[in-house]
Amino acid sequence: MIRLNHILKLSSSIAIFFFAPFFCSGQRDYSKFNPDSSKVISKKDFNNLIDSCINLLQTKELTQISDSGHIDIMMCFNTSLYLGFREETYKILKNLLEEKDYWRKIITIYPDWIYNRGEGYYFRKLKMEVGGTPRRYAIFRVIK
Repeated sequence: MIRLNHILKLSSSIAIFFFAPFFCSGQRDYSKFNPDSSKVISKKDFNNLIDSCINLLQTKELTQISDSGHIDIMMCFNTSLYLGFREETYKILKNLLEEKDYWRKIITIYPDWIYNRGEGYYFRKLKMEVGGTPRRYAIFRVIK
């Protein structure tokens, strides 16, 4: 009888382990999330978003910025860094992040983080990574 109970527990654990990824939401929902696909944005809209992020950082404490605001800041930072944008507004964003000590403080606001590829951060709550070598979903594809 003990062996039968052990076998039943083991088989139910295997079933949960095998089928759980098919029922999870978020980034494991492959029909909605593709980590190798970037959001497309025009250069004008990207510049407007950078200005919006600068405004957020100048007018609010980091704890007052919404999750979507932090995601925008992270995506703008990743995009400007990895696509090599060197215009003045991108430098302003980078300098504000340093002035606000963003990288040290953001891990206290979102303590459930891990290192991503290249030793940036991946924030589980936001399902977003910043710095390091982020995947395409964390970088805008800017078009003219």
